[in-house]
Amino acid sequence: MLDGRLAQAGYSPAHDAEYAKLHIRVACEGLYRVTTDFPRVVPSSFVAGVPAGVERIEYEVNLGGFDRLRVAERSSDPFAL
Repeated sequence: MLDGRLAQAGYSPAHDAEYAKLHIRVACEGLYRVTTDFPRVVPSSFVAGVPAGVERIEYEVNLGGFDRLRVAERSSDPFAL
């Protein structure tokens, strides 16, 4: 199942050499309560359906204005729901 989901996301073992070149550094982290006002793309975003010709959608979330939803600074911090 994992392999199938990775393939759907565009991952291919044939590109392992390219993936090995990618280095990621975590600059900051936080845990957020995901409520109805959290920025997101959901099925209701496409009431009339996905537009014809659209095969893949990507988006980036800017959490700059959502400090009220932050529940912890890092995953190891205890937090209250």
